[in-house]
Amino acid sequence: MLLILSAAFLGLAALLSYRLANEKQHWVDNYQSGSWIGAQIQKEYLQLERYYYVYLYRNTAADRDSLLMQFDIFWSRVPLIFESHEGHDLREDQELMVAARLVSDSLVELERLIVDLDPAVPASLEAFEAVLESIRAPVQQIAQKSLLMGPHLVELRAFVESLSFYVSLVIGIASVGVLIVVFAWLQAMDSRRLARAASVVEREAQDARRQLLASIDAALDGFLIADVGGAVRLTNRRFREDYPELGELIAVGEDLTAVLGAVVARGGARDAAAAVARRVNCTADYARWEETLADGRVLLVTQRLTERMDRVCVITDITEHKRVEAQLRDQLVAIEGASDGISITDPEGRFTYMNAACLKLFGIDRPGSIIGQPWQSLYSPATAAEVERIATPDLEKHGRWRGEITALRADGTQFVQEVGITRLADGGVVGINRDVTEQRTAVAERQALREQLFESQKMEAIGRLAGGIAHDFNNILASIIGYATFLTEDLDEGSETQGFAQSILRSSERAKDLVQQILAFSRRADVRRSEQDLVDLLTTAVETIGPLMPPHVTFEVDILADAVLSPVNVSQFNQVITNLAVNARDSLGSEPGSVALSLSLRRIDGVRRDDLIRNADRGAAGDPVRIETEPDGTSRMWIGAVADRGLYAQVQVRDTGAGITREVLERVFEPFFTTKPMGEGTGLGLSAVKGIVASHGGAMKVDTTPGSGTTVTVLLPLSSRGRRDPRSEDRDRATVPPPAAMGSDGDRPTGAAGDPLPDGPDRRDDRSRGGMPTSAAEAPVILVLDDEPQVGMMIQRMLRRLGHNAAHSLTAGDALALIDRDPRIGLLITDQQMPDMKGDEVIADLKRRRPTFPVLLCTGFSQKFNRQQALAAGAVGFLEKPITAGQLKAAVEAALPPHTPVG
Repeated sequence: MLLILSAAFLGLAALLSYRLANEKQHWVDNYQSGSWIGAQIQKEYLQLERYYYVYLYRNTAADRDSLLMQFDIFWSRVPLIFESHEGHDLREDQELMVAARLVSDSLVELERLIVDLDPAVPASLEAFEAVLESIRAPVQQIAQKSLLMGPHLVELRAFVESLSFYVSLVIGIASVGVLIVVFAWLQAMDSRRLARAASVVEREAQDARRQLLASIDAALDGFLIADVGGAVRLTNRRFREDYPELGELIAVGEDLTAVLGAVVARGGARDAAAAVARRVNCTADYARWEETLADGRVLLVTQRLTERMDRVCVITDITEHKRVEAQLRDQLVAIEGASDGISITDPEGRFTYMNAACLKLFGIDRPGSIIGQPWQSLYSPATAAEVERIATPDLEKHGRWRGEITALRADGTQFVQEVGITRLADGGVVGINRDVTEQRTAVAERQALREQLFESQKMEAIGRLAGGIAHDFNNILASIIGYATFLTEDLDEGSETQGFAQSILRSSERAKDLVQQILAFSRRADVRRSEQDLVDLLTTAVETIGPLMPPHVTFEVDILADAVLSPVNVSQFNQVITNLAVNARDSLGSEPGSVALSLSLRRIDGVRRDDLIRNADRGAAGDPVRIETEPDGTSRMWIGAVADRGLYAQVQVRDTGAGITREVLERVFEPFFTTKPMGEGTGLGLSAVKGIVASHGGAMKVDTTPGSGTTVTVLLPLSSRGRRDPRSEDRDRATVPPPAAMGSDGDRPTGAAGDPLPDGPDRRDDRSRGGMPTSAAEAPVILVLDDEPQVGMMIQRMLRRLGHNAAHSLTAGDALALIDRDPRIGLLITDQQMPDMKGDEVIADLKRRRPTFPVLLCTGFSQKFNRQQALAAGAVGFLEKPITAGQLKAAVEAALPPHTPVG
């Protein structure tokens, strides 16, 4: 029975030993392989992260290939857990398998994101980093699980020892029999074989551990494991390099709290101590934060608590990453803050980036709407084709191109932009856009101002020329008109010679009007203005203009019934109306048509674009001239500007003629410019109109369409009374005195110092129209002072024909001497422009001697002397050459004392 029992026991012991040996070998093998798999997954993950940051920093094709290769290596390690024989025991741990599945499920997405990586697209970086970060914890969990299986080696040795004990016990029991002895011997042999195998396994396990520790120590990231009590279990070289103050103190088994205290006691870096203390005190299952050390380095700390509450810390130096990130952020801020538009396109020409200025430039509200769109969408097809044609050669040859393009905003409006394009290494381009519409407008405005300056300088030069010749020319005309008047009066009525004299008078009057036109457009003429009723003036002008219209022209008149009062010069106002009406008539040629003249009131409110109110931006200087042309050819010109808002008199002359082209309109108011044939126009009519309207404080507007006629609008300011009822008071009428009777006398000047004064007025024949002359004893002598002998003698003879005693002096000195010597001289008529003394200087000298002595001042033209200045200088009257007999008579009557009888 014992033998049977012993045999049975030995059989069972042998079976048990065999089973335990197989399980032990299987466990040892799996433990060794499982630890290696976990270490390799952790190592290749860290390498993958390292290659990513290298590619992000250097952004080269080789770095991208290295990143993809490292990903393939990392991927090859993960399936070992699920498929290899060595991962059998790892698959028994449910938590580890959950982590492994998370890693495995993320590999496909991670591979796609690696392929799509583009440092120029922040979104691709963020997506990749998010997936990479999501598997960090599972990878660390796999490594930790594999690593923490090391304590089972101790349990294995205990198991082997226990097994040997039980085997020895079995052998002792079986020693009672041969079978038991044999069995014990066999078991002993097997035990020795198992011991040798266990020794081999132990050595392999130690080698694997050393390899794992070496891998951890060689990792680019710092690594620290501390148990629940705060004792250091493991640190790697990088951790000690990150914290050099702690590196020499930290060792396996050391207490972190004691180490920190030692560091503080030695005066070590408190920031390092604080950083490690934070890790010790952190109780969260998972925590991640950044630390900035005293030397400027930035560390990314990731800490996780294991099931045993051990702390596993991974420290990554992200200083360079932060620097690059800050640099990229600063560059992005600079690009976003740039005033020029900046855009980037991929090699296919699709937008991948556009800064805020560029979005605003093209009027794009939603940035996402333009990303992925071709650059041609911002230009018309013709413009895009032209840009490709001219820019492609430069881009291929030089890698850049610059030019101007007309682009389209989102609302469809066009604008001119300056574009600079630079080709990128990947085939895409960077574009810099700048809106130059305002710049081009400013250049155009400067050109217009320059042209206006040239125009004003030309007008000023012509005005100076007119002023320079006016005085001498008026003196010549004064003599011609005076003597021709004498001939007309003295020759027989109806005789051929009297007709000749009258022709001379008419030609002289035309010459006088020509001088007035020159002075009018140069705005240097001294003209008197008085309050006039424009209704009366236009009614009178219509009577004169009507006969000038040929039968094929319909002359239409539309004038207000009420009086319209405005301070105007009657002669110049009639000149404006006549010139405009005649030009309107000439525009019709021989074709039937109409000319319309109208007078109305218009309120200027400064709102409508065609209001001729002065713009505050332009100020009051100069006469602004503005022209606009519509697509249909209609042109509109504004000449001058009124000063204030309110009611103005509006005179319009409209015709249905050929109209005016833009080119002619730009020059139509230039002096001496005319489109009429040679000999039919002087080119001064409209120039004079422009000068007269401006001198009256008015403004003009011309609306014209080639083939459809022209409308000229003249605005004149109203007087203070504006409008009045013609029945309520008498109207002021401008009168032109009729020519006085004139005769002929000798040609020699009289009244020079030492010459006898004349005995009395000229009484030759009875055709004097000045009335009965006074006797020589009663009439005072009128002294004429003029350095032009012909003019002075002509005025002297005109005075004598009017029944006055008159004398003539050529110099101011002689005239003043005669006045001092002869008390019969009662009035002085002096010229203003003389070589020895000017007229106002003669008046000032005479007033010092005889304050009440009357003086009439006469001038042909003076750009710095007018009626007001003459009266301010002490003159009792002012005459402008050429002088008519009526003007002279009226001035003398006003200047001589009332009791003095005049002819």
